[in-house]
Amino acid sequence: MSYEPRALDTKTLRGAAIYWAEQYQKRDIPGLGTRDPEKMGVWKGGRSLAMSQMYRCGTMDEFEYILTVMDEILENTVVRGEWERSKREYFSHRDPELHAQILADHYAIYPDGTHIPGKIGKVQVGQRQVGVEPRVEIERDIPKTVMQLWFPTRRPIIHERHYIHRVRWPVYAGEMIEREANPDGADHITANPEGYEKFIEASKVYALDPSINNLCVLAALDAITARADLGSTAATIRGLDGSQPALVDDAETGTLGFECTMNATSFGAAADTTPGGTCTAAAVTDDSSADATITLSYCRIRTNGSGVDDIMDGSAGTASANFIFNTVSIIITTNVSMAAPTVSLAEG
Repeated sequence: MSYEPRALDTKTLRGAAIYWAEQYQKRDIPGLGTRDPEKMGVWKGGRSLAMSQMYRCGTMDEFEYILTVMDEILENTVVRGEWERSKREYFSHRDPELHAQILADHYAIYPDGTHIPGKIGKVQVGQRQVGVEPRVEIERDIPKTVMQLWFPTRRPIIHERHYIHRVRWPVYAGEMIEREANPDGADHITANPEGYEKFIEASKVYALDPSINNLCVLAALDAITARADLGSTAATIRGLDGSQPALVDDAETGTLGFECTMNATSFGAAADTTPGGTCTAAAVTDDSSADATITLSYCRIRTNGSGVDDIMDGSAGTASANFIFNTVSIIITTNVSMAAPTVSLAEG
């Protein structure tokens, strides 16, 4: 199968070729701390650096472009003959089939640069943040003065720093295309063998040992439930179908089935339930005629009139839900009633 050559980033490649051509004309400079650069192949500059970088050039098209530019630069220099000998000694013709295999394995592309469907390459092209974790860093002061060296029994000063570390997931060539085409076409984050399972709830940051007392719990409950009374008219509890929004600030989803009206003072004072606290709403007025036929999935408490605002959402069901009903089947024009809801908060 034949392909048109892929488009290369010639600006970057030309810059590399110019730099390596300059280095080829200089004497070798071994890498710092390298005792035997000939054996270890570690060079900081010079001809050996240029040759080693050229030798490591991964793909045929990039290698040939760089080689052409270096030929142009070294054509009229005193090292032209040595450059020609170096090419004959170290460089060999690169096989197009091997080139295609390297592109497929490393970058998941055909020689023309198009993605190979169903394939993810081995080369990392970026990162994405998948979570955060608390970390502790401990530093010890090293003796820096003669006085500190004279008194070795002096305790070192220890600095302890707590911080939030971002956990990143590597992104490989072709991965994002595969994820868009098929969400199951790439590994799930929780399947990573390096232990990223603990970052499933990646967006949450926790204190190391959080704890609040009962007075704080009761004060928080009173502050939360008082928000329902900020409208100029009584708050309502709205029943809807569909998926509950991720945040209360998000717009409602689904169809409005009913709207029951709360008391002018929506909730009573928070009561100690040892441990924790609970606020119980005053009696809620029925909706005498349901607005639509729906399968109830969640409820939203909303202030009304001047100062309208959405206060809180909660799941609705016949059991294991935030708002409990004897049925979730709401029929248009029928009466809908509900018991006074409660809001609870744990302490500790």
